[in-house]
Amino acid sequence: MKSPPSPPAHWLWGHTKMMFKDPMEFPVYTALHYKPVCQLNVAGMKMYITANIECVKQIFVNQTENFVKGPAFKTLSLLGGNGLLNSEGDFWKRQRRLAQPAFHKEKLKGFLHTFIECSKDFALKWKKYNEQDIYKISFEMGELTLKITGKTLFSIDLSKEATSIPPDVKESLLFLNKRIYSVPRYPIGWPLPSHKRFFQNKKRLDEVVYKIIDEHMKETIPAEDLLQTFLDATDLDTGEKMSREHLRDEVITLFLAGFETTSIGLTWVWYMLSQHDHVRKKFIEELDRIIGKSEVKPEHIMQLTYTRALVDETLRLYPPAYYVTRQLVKDTDMHGYHLKKGCIILTSILGLHKNPDYWQNPDQFDPERFTVKNQPNIIKGSYMPFGTGQRLCIGNQFALMEMVSVLAVLGRQFFLRPASGYIPQMIPSITTNISEGMPMHISSINEIA
Repeated sequence: MKSPPSPPAHWLWGHTKMMFKDPMEFPVYTALHYKPVCQLNVAGMKMYITANIECVKQIFVNQTENFVKGPAFKTLSLLGGNGLLNSEGDFWKRQRRLAQPAFHKEKLKGFLHTFIECSKDFALKWKKYNEQDIYKISFEMGELTLKITGKTLFSIDLSKEATSIPPDVKESLLFLNKRIYSVPRYPIGWPLPSHKRFFQNKKRLDEVVYKIIDEHMKETIPAEDLLQTFLDATDLDTGEKMSREHLRDEVITLFLAGFETTSIGLTWVWYMLSQHDHVRKKFIEELDRIIGKSEVKPEHIMQLTYTRALVDETLRLYPPAYYVTRQLVKDTDMHGYHLKKGCIILTSILGLHKNPDYWQNPDQFDPERFTVKNQPNIIKGSYMPFGTGQRLCIGNQFALMEMVSVLAVLGRQFFLRPASGYIPQMIPSITTNISEGMPMHISSINEIA
């Protein structure tokens, strides 16, 4: 069986420079121009890229035993340990069973009040802002989602207790992303300045997390938060509970998902609302129709279907994770091509979301794609901002409900517009980052009416 098609390459470097120069868009280009699976030569090694539904289904649903996480996730484990993001096999299944009750539908509904109250507190802060000033919205949303994560995960306000968390997380993720693409990749134990900074950041995060875990363990009255659910969880097969180290790994993983990726998604939503007047008008009309002049309440959130469609479409064009990798554990046939054991296969999430085979006018921003009326037209498997198959992000509904809640509270009170001349760019990190932190003006609605 033949090998997959491959784009032109340098006689010595192959596709290495192209991949390392633009690890976000180059996979999109190759996946969409060399379908259904493309072969590259990167750093002297063969790798594959796809943005094809059937290939993705084979990797994440039908033949999961043929694909493991590979070396990139070993790099991620430097920060996340052996949490759900990085673990595999029986241990992952055990941790998933133990974590599942924390994300039960009824449990999540109980957090809606926290989402709303934290957003209301944040609105009071924004009311004091001068609309002539410029604020980095990714930092603003990071502060809010950190507060929400702290309240729901630990029952404390992390934005006050540990102000180093946002920069520590962002810097750590950027370091790990650079390490994945570094040639040569120096041993992590070498005392290089960048290595030292990473471990200093990690140490501060660990100190915060372990302190909170230990305090929870000492409490005689259980808290009503996600950490307590983790502490109480018992494996029905073995009777085991999560160890202190396992709790740390899962909490760090939730930090990355509940704080960093959600803040990035919200930041892009604010930008898209500033660029599309007709979308913002429909968004405001829905808030007025569902909520009216009353305070935002938990029962409103699930009714905001257009707001949810707005979030979904933003995540299609700006997914927090732009690709996901796996490593082949055996020779595998895929869509008529032969893939070699030991090679990496990269699924371009951004490429899947922009594939014209699955989306009409894929580069166009159009929340109508995800409205209740149009959802049946979405091709199954073409949308995976939270992953797919058995590795679907356990906190996906948490993140979506949080984002809709934040928009419901702040969207009626504020209008955000980018700084003059600013054009945002997605910056490749472990999660996507945003150039310059998305500088924008924040105006109260009554100030621009």
